[in-house]
Amino acid sequence: MTVALLAAWIVGVLALPLPRPSPADLHFVFNSEFIYLASTRTTANEWWLRTDYPYEDVRRGASAFTDARDSAYQTISSRRGRVYIVDLKPVRQYMDGLAGKAGAYRLGLLTLFPAGYPGFTLDAVEMSTVKVPCNTDQLFYFRAVDTDASARKQPFTVTGQRHADGTYLDAVVTTPLFTLKAPKVRIVETGNRMKIQVLARVK
Repeated sequence: MTVALLAAWIVGVLALPLPRPSPADLHFVFNSEFIYLASTRTTANEWWLRTDYPYEDVRRGASAFTDARDSAYQTISSRRGRVYIVDLKPVRQYMDGLAGKAGAYRLGLLTLFPAGYPGFTLDAVEMSTVKVPCNTDQLFYFRAVDTDASARKQPFTVTGQRHADGTYLDAVVTTPLFTLKAPKVRIVETGNRMKIQVLARVK
């Protein structure tokens, strides 16, 4: 008799409807461990970062770097005047990697040199240092802007053997911002823009 009553009571309990979960608090939802964890994961991660990791130091360091990089970009991109470009694409040589990057910042395909460019030597090609803010761009190009161009008597000089096709052999190109020496170059002028194409890196 007792067993029969107990069995009837169990059946009755199991037949009762489960309580509906409270929409305001996922802690009381039955069989919802996954939902609960998902709802608290962000908070837990943030707590861990702030307590077990130098979160504020990292944030300050990252902010200092990005602020300095963005300031360098604004300084370089705001320069107005005569544009000088050195083009190494004809000799299939990346500009990046030819010079040290102390004090430089990478931004996409740009490498920013807010304190100037250290110059480089590549076989028989030599480029002097540049003392104004400048950048390399799209792997093959160097770019600098002379903001005092309007006060210059001439934008550049070239020495070397000039050929009918407009190229120069054993060229020395001197601009107000830098000097470039190369076995063979072509100079292309377009408006207020001068491109020096390096056509050979060895004699």
